[in-house]
Amino acid sequence: MLKALTEAFAVAGLENEVRSIISNEIAPYVDKIDVDNMGNLIAFKKGRTSAHTVVLSCHIDEAGFIVSHITDDGYLKFRPIASIPPETVISKRVKINDIFGVISFKAIHLTTKQERENTFKFSDLLIDIGAKSRSDAEKYVKIGDVGGFYSEFKKIGEDFIKAKALDSRTGCAVIAELLKNEYNSDIYAVFAAHGKFENRGLSVAAKRLDADFALNINAFDCGDGVKLGEGAALPTVFSNGVASEKMLEMLKNTAKKKNVKIQLCGAPERMGGCAEFKCSADIIIPIKGENSPANIMSKRDYNSCRELIDAFLQGIMD
Repeated sequence: MLKALTEAFAVAGLENEVRSIISNEIAPYVDKIDVDNMGNLIAFKKGRTSAHTVVLSCHIDEAGFIVSHITDDGYLKFRPIASIPPETVISKRVKINDIFGVISFKAIHLTTKQERENTFKFSDLLIDIGAKSRSDAEKYVKIGDVGGFYSEFKKIGEDFIKAKALDSRTGCAVIAELLKNEYNSDIYAVFAAHGKFENRGLSVAAKRLDADFALNINAFDCGDGVKLGEGAALPTVFSNGVASEKMLEMLKNTAKKKNVKIQLCGAPERMGGCAEFKCSADIIIPIKGENSPANIMSKRDYNSCRELIDAFLQGIMD
C-alpha cells in the first residue's frame, strides 16, 4: 500500500487520488467513511466495548508547485507549494496534468562565478516539458496548473525505502494497517488535507471530534540526535505546545513493556498536530529529504511506529 500511496499525486488541495486509495483499502474494516468540506477523510471504527474514543491522525498532502509563467520559448516558471529546498529539485522529474518534465538550470559551464556561488532560488529554475514555444506549451499546461514530483518507490538495501511524499504517506499506511485490527476503543481515523499549511485540515476536524486519547503520525527530518533505524521518535515539546505528560508516559511504558524501540526528541518545528486534544502526543517516523523529490525511510522505524500504536491500543483498559 505504501508504494501506491507514495506514487499517487496529492499536492495540497488536490488530494482525491490518495483519498480514493485509502478509502478502498479501509472500507471493509470500518463502520463509516466521510469526507468533510476541508477534504479530510474521516473514518469511524466501533470498538468491542467502546470504553474509550481514540483519534489517530496524519496528513495526506505532499509538496509540489504551481505554474506561474510560460516563457516565449516554452519553459515553465513555477512557485513551490510547501517549504521545498530549491537545491534539491534540479534535474528532477515532475508531472503536470499528464505531461512529464524536468526541472532545469543553466549548464554549469554557462553559469557565471556569481551564479555558482549564490544559493539557488526558485526564480532561477525552469521546467522543461519539451515544448518549442509558449503556444506549444499551452497545449498541455496553463498558468495556475499544479504539479508534483515524479519519483518511483524503491527499496534500498535490506532496510531502507526511497520515495516521494513519505513525510505524509507513512502515517496514512500505518493507520490503514491498524484499522484492520480489532480494539476495545472506538477509533476515529483522520486523514487530513492541507497538512502542509499549518495542519489546517486537522485543526478543523479536531473541532468536531471529542476523544479520550489522540495520536498524530508524521515523518520528517528530526535532527536533535534522532537517527534512522533506531525507532519512531516521541517529541516532548512542540513549537506550538507541550505533549500530554500522561500520554507520553503511557507510550513510553508501552514501548518498554512490549520491547518496542523508540527515541525521544525535543522540540521539532511544525509539530503539535494533536494539540487540540486534551490527552495527545505526536509520533515521528524519521526520514531524510523531507519535502524533496526523494525521501529515505527505514522500515524499522515504520514498524516501530505501527507496533507502538498497536500495543497502545491493545493496552487501553476498560
